[in-house]
Amino acid sequence: MARHELPRPRARKRTLRITLFVVILLALLGARTIASTVIDYQWWKELGQVDTWLSLYLYGFGPLAAIPAPDDPVRLLEPPAPPAEGWLRPSPPARDRSELE
Repeated sequence: MARHELPRPRARKRTLRITLFVVILLALLGARTIASTVIDYQWWKELGQVDTWLSLYLYGFGPLAAIPAPDDPVRLLEPPAPPAEGWLRPSPPARDRSELE
C-alpha cells in the first residue's frame, strides 16, 4: 500500500510567503492605475455621465482588440470609401507670435 505524505509545514509557509509577496508587489505596481481609474469613475458619476466615461475607457482599449479571424464575416465587407472632397475645411494656419507684437 502506497504511503502518502503531506507537504512539510515549512514548505507550505515558504510558498505562502512567496505568493503573498507577489500579490503585494502587483498591488503596489498597479495602485496608481487603480486609483486613477476610481477617481475618474467617481468624477464622471458625479456628472451623471458614467456611460460616456465607460465608452471613452473602452475606446482606449480598442486598439488592443484581436484582429478578426479569417472566417469572421466582417472580412467580407468592402473597405470604406474615401472621404468626400471639399467637405473638410481646415482652420487657417496659426499666426506667428512675432506678428502679434
